[in-house]
Amino acid sequence: MTLFEALTAARQKIDRLDARLLLEYATGCTHADLLARPETPVIAPAYAQFAVWVERRAGEPLAYLVGETEFRGRTSRYRQTC
Repeated sequence: MTLFEALTAARQKIDRLDARLLLEYATGCTHADLLARPETPVIAPAYAQFAVWVERRAGEPLAYLVGETEFRGRTSRYRQTC
Protein backbone atom coordinates (compact mmCIF):
# COMPACT_ATOMS: atom_id res chain seq x y z
CA MET A 1 0.00 0.00 0.00
CA THR A 2 1.27 3.49 -0.83
CA LEU A 3 0.94 6.70 1.17
CA PHE A 4 -1.73 7.93 -1.25
CA GLU A 5 -3.77 4.73 -1.02
CA ALA A 6 -3.62 4.68 2.78
CA LEU A 7 -4.69 8.31 2.97
CA THR A 8 -7.53 7.80 0.50
CA ALA A 9 -8.85 4.77 2.39
CA ALA A 10 -8.76 6.62 5.73
CA ARG A 11 -10.59 9.64 4.34
CA GLN A 12 -13.67 7.48 3.89
CA LYS A 13 -13.86 7.01 7.66
CA ILE A 14 -12.37 10.13 9.25
CA ASP A 15 -11.68 13.79 8.56
CA ARG A 16 -9.04 14.62 5.92
CA LEU A 17 -6.73 16.48 8.33
CA ASP A 18 -6.96 13.75 10.96
CA ALA A 19 -6.13 11.11 8.35
CA ARG A 20 -3.10 13.07 7.20
CA LEU A 21 -1.80 13.66 10.72
CA LEU A 22 -2.27 10.03 11.75
CA LEU A 23 -0.45 8.86 8.63
CA GLU A 24 2.42 11.26 9.34
CA TYR A 25 2.75 9.96 12.91
CA ALA A 26 2.48 6.30 11.89
CA THR A 27 5.03 6.51 9.07
CA GLY A 28 7.32 9.27 10.32
CA CYS A 29 6.88 11.21 7.08
CA THR A 30 6.08 14.89 6.75
CA HIS A 31 3.29 16.70 4.95
CA ALA A 32 5.81 17.57 2.23
CA ASP A 33 6.59 13.84 1.81
CA LEU A 34 2.91 13.07 1.33
CA LEU A 35 2.63 15.72 -1.35
CA ALA A 36 5.94 15.08 -3.14
CA ARG A 37 6.09 11.28 -2.97
CA PRO A 38 2.59 9.80 -2.62
CA GLU A 39 3.75 6.60 -4.34
CA THR A 40 6.05 5.72 -1.42
CA PRO A 41 5.12 2.33 0.02
CA VAL A 42 3.98 2.12 3.64
CA ILE A 43 5.62 -0.68 5.60
CA ALA A 44 3.28 -3.21 7.19
CA PRO A 45 3.84 -2.29 10.88
CA ALA A 46 3.26 1.40 10.17
CA TYR A 47 0.10 0.67 8.20
CA ALA A 48 -1.17 -1.63 10.96
CA GLN A 49 -0.72 1.15 13.55
CA PHE A 50 -2.35 3.66 11.20
CA ALA A 51 -5.36 1.39 10.64
CA VAL A 52 -5.85 0.94 14.40
CA TRP A 53 -5.70 4.69 14.94
CA VAL A 54 -8.20 5.34 12.14
CA GLU A 55 -10.69 2.95 13.73
CA ARG A 56 -10.21 4.47 17.19
CA ARG A 57 -10.34 8.09 15.98
CA ALA A 58 -14.15 8.13 15.82
CA GLY A 59 -14.37 8.14 19.62
CA GLU A 60 -11.01 9.43 20.84
CA PRO A 61 -9.16 12.72 20.51
CA LEU A 62 -6.21 12.68 18.12
CA ALA A 63 -3.81 13.74 20.89
CA TYR A 64 -4.72 10.68 22.97
CA LEU A 65 -4.06 8.36 20.03
CA VAL A 66 -0.60 9.64 19.14
CA GLY A 67 0.39 10.75 22.65
CA GLU A 68 1.08 14.40 21.87
CA THR A 69 -0.30 17.58 20.36
CA GLU A 70 1.20 20.80 19.09
CA PHE A 71 -0.04 24.32 19.74
CA ARG A 72 1.80 27.42 18.60
CA GLY A 73 5.01 25.52 18.06
CA ARG A 74 5.02 23.84 21.46
CA THR A 75 4.48 20.12 21.85
CA SER A 76 2.54 18.72 24.79
CA ARG A 77 2.72 15.03 25.60
CA TYR A 78 -0.34 13.05 26.70
CA ARG A 79 -0.59 9.85 28.62
CA GLN A 80 -3.88 8.07 28.93
CA THR A 81 -4.69 6.97 32.46
CA CYS A 82 -7.42 4.55 33.44
